[in-house]
Amino acid sequence: MFGGGSARSLLFMMVAMQYANRLDQTDPVVVWWVRVTFTAYVAIASVLYIYMADQVARKYDQRELRVPLPVNPFAGSNQNSDAHASHKTVQQYDAEMINQNRRGLMMNSLIIAFIHAKMGVVSPLVTSAVMGLTRFLDDPQVKLHILGLPDVGPLKRPFTAENPLAKLLGMESNQESEASSGQAGTEGQSPPTLEPPSTEARQSPTRPQQGRSSAS
Repeated sequence: MFGGGSARSLLFMMVAMQYANRLDQTDPVVVWWVRVTFTAYVAIASVLYIYMADQVARKYDQRELRVPLPVNPFAGSNQNSDAHASHKTVQQYDAEMINQNRRGLMMNSLIIAFIHAKMGVVSPLVTSAVMGLTRFLDDPQVKLHILGLPDVGPLKRPFTAENPLAKLLGMESNQESEASSGQAGTEGQSPPTLEPPSTEARQSPTRPQQGRSSAS
């Protein structure tokens, strides 16, 4: 039913929000266990990111990648992102992705902890931990450097982000089918035939008129 990982994460987020709203946020035992769960999630994720960074450094993969730059959505559909791309090695690309995800984890954890300390709500702790775990399991870096899966198919670098709403509504499949049908239509069309030049065009230019015959 829900094919993509982002769609699955969206479903888990909705379930986690429903569960968090039913918690007794005034019970000190419930608050304590929620804090322990959130802290354990942040600690485990941080250790795994450090482990993945070490694996990237050990593999020392120097294959070159051509990473397209982000496309400007206001520049029109004629913009070609392949014309503006950066060249990186696999090691550089993976290290940048892991550092970016680790910084996002730290920033998100600090914001959630600040909201909890300031307002006393525990539901953000639950939803953040559940969403963080689902995103971590769907992370291509986890599948490559922890699970040891080959870098083929969806794990081929550079990675492409998945749109959960488009997956749920079937927009991506429609776009792919339209693109494939358009490509098949252009391939099926026969090239225009060139008609041979007319006989008039093939005639040689007119010869200059001969001089008048001399008077008799």
